Amino acid sequence: MFEFVLSKLNMLLFATAIAAIVLFFMTSFNSNIQTRRSFELLYNYGNQLKSGIDSPSYCTIKYINLPAYIKTNDGSSIQYNANYLFNVNSYETNPETTNYNHKLVLTATDKRKKNIFAAYDVDFNGTMHFYTSKYPYDVKDNWKENDKNASYDPQQVRSNNHLFVFMKKINTNNINYYLVPCDKINGKYSCKDFVCNQSDDFKDVDCKNTQLCHTEENSN
Repeated sequence: MFEFVLSKLNMLLFATAIAAIVLFFMTSFNSNIQTRRSFELLYNYGNQLKSGIDSPSYCTIKYINLPAYIKTNDGSSIQYNANYLFNVNSYETNPETTNYNHKLVLTATDKRKKNIFAAYDVDFNGTMHFYTSKYPYDVKDNWKENDKNASYDPQQVRSNNHLFVFMKKINTNNINYYLVPCDKINGKYSCKDFVCNQSDDFKDVDCKNTQLCHTEENSN
């Protein structure tokens, strides 16, 4: 009897050990995929921003999509995808060691900003203006501007942090960039009224008139 119980206990311990090993490798595998996919997201987003920054045009506007989740598998089920925050930070650099006076650092983190999934940086000259907003988006006081940093949550309820408008304006040797969350909700761009009518921040950005303010909007 004792030998029978001991054999069953050994089998249980063996099965538990195997399960722990499998769980460890699955967790490590998913973590590696998450890191790779996070970097791919930031790399793609950073290159789109860089193309706007390096554009020879004196006025540039680009629409850039930000996915709601970081996909960690090839399926479409949300339970296999990772929630994240998209963070942007602007830092001054030493003009003696680089041709650029600022660096834009993009990071993907968990919701508490304790774990960084991936990071990517872009060099630029000028001033970067980051805008954040809360619902309702047609209220001017619900929009805030910061030239140092911002954090966006694509899963936030009533969030417009899925589509961004990037604008660049060169005026008398001053270069200004604007990153504005601007999702298309019920066929209308959420930032349109603020950018086109309410705020004076974009009055010198002439190309917004033809590429955002006067564009036809169709229902989704």
